[in-house]
Amino acid sequence: MKKRTKYSIGVVIILFAFAILLYKGLSKSMMAYMNVSDIGKIESFNKDSIMQVTGIVVPGTIQNDSTKQQISFMLRDLKKPKQVIQVNYAGLIPDSFKPGLQVVVIGIIKNKIIQAQRILTKCPSKYNKNDERELKND
Repeated sequence: MKKRTKYSIGVVIILFAFAILLYKGLSKSMMAYMNVSDIGKIESFNKDSIMQVTGIVVPGTIQNDSTKQQISFMLRDLKKPKQVIQVNYAGLIPDSFKPGLQVVVIGIIKNKIIQAQRILTKCPSKYNKNDERELKND
């Protein structure tokens, strides 16, 4: 009976340790997804928290330094056009990136500025409709 008790305690300890590791790993990989207007509602951010912010690239605000591969632009809320936030990004800019396009910016928010680590562009709807027709015909 002692062997069985020791075995059961060992299994419980291993499962508990696994659960803690799983929780820690998932909590670091999860990202908040928000609109530009949501940023003003949150009083403080964890400095290491990576956020996903969606919005529209404001025309006329793009400043591109191609020698350093850096870009800066304003991102406006989808539903509240007066709500904007600045985005700074260093890296390769997606080919479809342009003013007026809906994008998802992934990065850290510092001093009400998004320090982007990645920019994802949304596909224009004209491509989506053609893709749906092709899928239905197959």
